Order: sequence, then structure tokens, then C-alpha cells
Amino acid sequence: MAVVAIAIPSALFLPMYECYTPRAKVSELLLAASTVRAEINERFSASKTLHDIGTGLAVPSGGRVRVGHITSEGGILVASEDPPAVVALIPTVSGSSLDWKCLGVPSKYMP
Repeated sequence: MAVVAIAIPSALFLPMYECYTPRAKVSELLLAASTVRAEINERFSASKTLHDIGTGLAVPSGGRVRVGHITSEGGILVASEDPPAVVALIPTVSGSSLDWKCLGVPSKYMP
């Protein structure tokens, strides 16, 4: 009877937590990109345009970041191997500030 009382809740709640560790690892990609995102925000505040705003910037490699790339318009792309995931941060102009859109695959690991 005690086994049934433990097994049933475990069967119901464990699937909800199986993606927790990969999601936490993908969140580290966003943290790595946050310093670059802050620099792009500062550059936009000064120039008010996205033209060549990402030129000369680089995503710091190491940790979970296997590959990082920044477009000249300020888009940030980071990828990891464990778990295999790609996250893109895309800036869009909203009035006098930047809004950021986060896209990534696989979607079940996106925070």
C-alpha cells in the first residue's frame, strides 16, 4: 500500500521536472548573452539606430556557450552542445528604446 502511495504521485509529477535541468542549462546561454545585450542597448541609446550596432562585439565563449555570433544589426545567436540548443535574441526598435525577442530550439528547453 505504501508503494502505491509513493508510485502514483511520482508518476504524475516526475514528467513535469524532466526538462528542468536542460532549461537551467539553456538559461546559462541567456546569461552569457546578457553582457552583449547590455552593450547593444547602450550603443542604441547613443545612436538611435540598429545600423552596424553589433559591429566589433563578440559573445564570450566558455561555459555552456559553444558558438556565439552577433549580427551587424545587433542580433545575438548562441548555441550549446549539452543540451543541444540554439537561442536567438533579436532587437527591435520601439519608440526610443529596444525591445528584445527571444527565439530558440528546441522549444521545450526555452525558459
